[in-house]
Amino acid sequence: MEICEVKKEGLKRYYKIKIEAKAITSKNSNRVDEIQKAARLPGFRPGKVPSSYLSKRFGGSITQETIDELVREASVKLIKDENLQMAAQPKIDIKEYKEGADLDYDFECEVLPEVKELEYSKVKLTNYVVKVPESEVDKQIELRISSLKTFKEVEDKKAEVRNGLGVTIDYEGSIGGELFEGGNSKGYQLEIGSKTFIDNFEEQLIGLKVGDHKKVKVKFPKEYHKAEFQGKAAVFEVDVKAVLEVVKPELDEEFAKKQGAKDIKEYKAKVREEIEGFYKKQVKEQFKKEFFDYVESKVDMELPTSMVDNEFNNLIAQFLNENGYKNEEEAGEKDAKKLKQTKKEYLTIAKRRVKVGILLSEIGKQQKVEVSDNEVMQALQAQMAGYPGNQADLLAYYQQNPQAMEYIRGPLLEEKVVDYIYGKVLLKDKELTIGQFQKIYN
Repeated sequence: MEICEVKKEGLKRYYKIKIEAKAITSKNSNRVDEIQKAARLPGFRPGKVPSSYLSKRFGGSITQETIDELVREASVKLIKDENLQMAAQPKIDIKEYKEGADLDYDFECEVLPEVKELEYSKVKLTNYVVKVPESEVDKQIELRISSLKTFKEVEDKKAEVRNGLGVTIDYEGSIGGELFEGGNSKGYQLEIGSKTFIDNFEEQLIGLKVGDHKKVKVKFPKEYHKAEFQGKAAVFEVDVKAVLEVVKPELDEEFAKKQGAKDIKEYKAKVREEIEGFYKKQVKEQFKKEFFDYVESKVDMELPTSMVDNEFNNLIAQFLNENGYKNEEEAGEKDAKKLKQTKKEYLTIAKRRVKVGILLSEIGKQQKVEVSDNEVMQALQAQMAGYPGNQADLLAYYQQNPQAMEYIRGPLLEEKVVDYIYGKVLLKDKELTIGQFQKIYN
């Protein structure tokens, strides 16, 4: 076997590889001998089929298997000998092969860039410390109590709807005279003053009694989560079926014990711990974002185009799918300006993700950061908990698809590497209120 490096272009490497004819002939012969020992063909005794007959009948497929195997072996040897850190699968171009001749093929690949060791002492970031006041603990407790509320129908059929009471309603909504999906319900129980519905819907029910009908006019917020409703006026035909008393649990010792605490003091402490834990996770997410910003702007490295292209194409495919486009051509016909702007933004995102990914991977290797199979399984079990009734199918899918398992392992590895970085860079504490931090985090 002969290997010749043709050229280097950035991270791309080009080689020409020659496999001698005698290697192909020898391997073909050995393969024929193996087949002969096990061959059972009509007209021949087991193991007695002439090798010449096998070569004539199966020669083409045997040679193809030989070529595939020799090319694979030669390519693996090249990667090992040259210590090529592959960024993606190589491109192999086998030239036309004539029986009895040498085999020539081209090997083209792209390698990962050399990554300079991060100088942690120069990475100066903020460690946000979120102060949780007692009022926030009380607010969260009130929300939890409210989530456990029940409704009891008011006996007085002439009772009027007011703040603090509930109401059972049937409603049907329309926009521009057209009914819209999700805009109707029967027997819906609503607490007046809870701000569950949009705009001033609840306020317009105040003063109504059982049997009353009301045409409620509202306007969807401009930032409403469904784009087709944003800023649009709607009309709801509402019928009052019952006026309800809202029954909420009392914050007492019995309630605290039902929540797994020995008394109210311990319950409040548990709620505080959960809130603080929630914001610690968000602080870590903010650190990760700001560290990635640092990497994007301060860390210089050449990026493998194959990895950037792959990430970019995945982002575009997701964009097309989410917007209901069959392909880029259709997206361009509908809104060429938006497609152009989206592609520009996604290319920036793709480059950022690739750069960060390469750096984190290198730090992980240097520090021997690993994720055990047990940790992966625990994460999978946590994920499966959100799919009751389908857990067996989900588990079988991951067990049969090793690549899918890597999608679980990857984020776990990233978190471990980020934790390592968090403990190495220079952090300056900054105390913030919840409101101040949310403005930064959002």
